[in-house]
Amino acid sequence: MARIDQINSIIKESLGQILFQEVDQEKFGLITILRVKTAPNLDSCRIWISVLKNPNLIVPHLTKRAYHLQHLLHEKIVLRKIPHLLFKLDNTNEYVDKIEQLLKKI
Repeated sequence: MARIDQINSIIKESLGQILFQEVDQEKFGLITILRVKTAPNLDSCRIWISVLKNPNLIVPHLTKRAYHLQHLLHEKIVLRKIPHLLFKLDNTNEYVDKIEQLLKKI
């Protein structure tokens, strides 16, 4: 496993624990980190998430708290540089549903 893959795995696991503790479960429900992609120079880290409630509100909420989450991540893992966290909503399920509907029409 390449070093960047190991970093992605560690960030995914650690940030998942942090989000479980820090994010209001009643407002957003369960937040799942689906994929993490860190830049090779550790400048940024894109995090694709899935959420049960209020999907349009979660990304702005996490973006606003990104520096706080980076600080908590820095306390949890040892890296020379903690990447800037960029949250994205994963729309894969919606895309798959749309494709399936199109295929049914054929």
